[in-house]
Amino acid sequence: MPLDVSSAGSAHPPSPLGWGAARLHPESERLFLKGLDYCGSLPEVTAAELHPWVRAKFLELWALAQMVEPF
Repeated sequence: MPLDVSSAGSAHPPSPLGWGAARLHPESERLFLKGLDYCGSLPEVTAAELHPWVRAKFLELWALAQMVEPF
């Protein structure tokens, strides 16, 4: 899914509703969960190979994917 950067050069930040802050679209939610599953299947040491800019987010998603659901 491409990032919307159409308002990146404007003086005003984009509207939260323009970014879907009200509710995730079901397709976006499905893709997010699919990515979470993929992150969880990789070993934690994969983070060392990533660019520092994305390393922290990978580790955050990796930790979430390792959690056992209580139900």
